[in-house]
Amino acid sequence: MALRGYDGALLIVTHDRFFMRCVVEGENPHRRPWDPDADGDEEESEDSEDEAVDKQKGVVYRLSKGQFTKLDGGMRQYEEMAAKASERMVKVG
Repeated sequence: MALRGYDGALLIVTHDRFFMRCVVEGENPHRRPWDPDADGDEEESEDSEDEAVDKQKGVVYRLSKGQFTKLDGGMRQYEEMAAKASERMVKVG
């Protein structure tokens, strides 16, 4: 991937959680825990590639009310926050 060798910062604005997990957080797109058809069997070379990507893992921030907040839990933390907000909206409506 061309971005792996880039020594700089990028600001990415997206609503695509799969993109964020794979490109920003370095998750292997072949490992899809939400996909019942994914068998999880992978070659060792892909595992060692994952370890290298983990060292270069990007950071996820949330912009809310004009303030950036670092999400140490990454996209998983964001999804939990969004689910709670959605639950509150359903209760109000």
